[in-house]
Order: sequence, then structure tokens, then C-alpha cells
Amino acid sequence: MTLAKKTILEVVVILTAGLAIGLTANAMNSRKLHVTRDYFTKTQIQQTIAAAVDAGHDAAQGSAADPVTRGSEDESDFTARLSELGLQPVSHEEMVKLYEDERYQMELFIFVDARNEDQYQEGHIPGAYQLDHYYLDLCLQDVLPICQNAEKIVVYCNGGDCDDSEYAAQDLIANGVDSTRVYIYSGGLTAWQVDGMPLEKGDRLSGECD
Repeated sequence: MTLAKKTILEVVVILTAGLAIGLTANAMNSRKLHVTRDYFTKTQIQQTIAAAVDAGHDAAQGSAADPVTRGSEDESDFTARLSELGLQPVSHEEMVKLYEDERYQMELFIFVDARNEDQYQEGHIPGAYQLDHYYLDLCLQDVLPICQNAEKIVVYCNGGDCDDSEYAAQDLIANGVDSTRVYIYSGGLTAWQVDGMPLEKGDRLSGECD
């Protein structure tokens, strides 16, 4: 056996063993990913590819992304893209007004954090529910009934180039929530923190706030 063939065989064996270990570990994990589930629609895949191309072009031009807005995407393009998905944007100023409105305490206005469990526990908008697109089975049954009765649902993630809020919003719509009541907080948690707004740590309504 030549050296090249031996090297290729070793690589194949290593990759096969790694895949087997990974699948076994995932199957034993309570927060496992479902390998048969399509986590991205065709539209979402196209958007992800387009965003990667745009980001590469901007990097080549030496431009820097704004961490509070939508990276290289301007506000009009972002709004148009949300419109194609049946969603609407909410600015930071509007978000603060919703948070201070008494209807937020009455759960007529709902905030949904689309980030993962670790990020949520580290700090989220006080009173926000969590809905991780990649682990819907763990969150959807608790969030969905609340959202179905709300007047307005605002989904957020980190802002900038983070698309998890859009995925989670589409999950809600796919499960029967009226799209006209679903919004995306364009600035995300980054804009919230930059403005010095409060954060809640741990579980929802834990009372631990910064």
C-alpha cells in the first residue's frame, strides 16, 4: 500500500469513528439535535449564504459591522427581508416603550429570547420567555399558549448578524401564531445592554437583575 493510500485510509477511519462517537453522544444528550429535522427552510439557507457572501465582501473592503444595528445590512434591506418572511421590525425606542407599558406585566406584550440556554441564563430581558429554534421540544409547549393570547410578540437574539430571532419567530408562526402579531427587535440584546437597560439572570422571573 502506498503512503498516499494509507494516509487516505487513516483519515477515513478517523472521520468514521468521530461521526459514530458524535452521533452516540447526541443520542444520549437530553438536549440532542434531531438529525432528521430540517432546521433551515430553503429561504433561510439562501439568506444565510447571501449574508456570508456580503460579509466576505465587506471584510475585503475593510468595513466594520455596527454591533447595534444589523452588521453590513442597512435598515431598509433588513425591513424588506422581514416583510418577505411576514415579520415586522421593532426599534430600540419602541422596545423600551413596550417594556415600560403595563400591558407587558399583563402578558399582553410578550418578549421571546431566541438565544440558547446558557446565554439566556447569563442574562435576558426581564420577563422574557426563551425559545431556542434548535431545541423547540424543550421550549415551545411553554411559550406557545402565552403567545397565542398576546397582542404583540417581540422576538430577539443578540442583534447584529444574529438570525436566531427570525428562525424562532417563524417557528411561532408555523405553530399557529398570527404573523401580524410577531415582531423582531432589530437591535437585539446588544442594543438593550448598550442603553443600560436591566437584565435578568437565571430563570424567568428569578428576581436576579443587573
